[in-house]
Amino acid sequence: HECIPQAVLGTDVLCQAKSGMGKTAVFVLACLQQLDASESAVKVLVICHTRELAYQIKHEFDRFAKYLQDVKTGVVYGGMPIAKDREVSRTGCPPRPHRHARPCLGPPAR
Repeated sequence: HECIPQAVLGTDVLCQAKSGMGKTAVFVLACLQQLDASESAVKVLVICHTRELAYQIKHEFDRFAKYLQDVKTGVVYGGMPIAKDREVSRTGCPPRPHRHARPCLGPPAR
């Protein structure tokens, strides 16, 4: 609860807490608060060390952005056809005909 006001204001925050205490929520809320959805482009790039963590964080972005219709998220990672990932980097995550701000998540290999 101490990190949220600082993170939402855009201040760099270094926090440590036990599992289940909301570190990811603070991170996601801060990203969404600062997100400018006026352009259709990747606005946030989150690098995760595993696919599973990337999908967990994507779920949190989706959960907190449920009512933000201009925000769409996507995950890219190795082991899948790279053509899909190229499309994501060119047009945003996931490709859409409308304008959306796009957080993208994935492990560093991709």
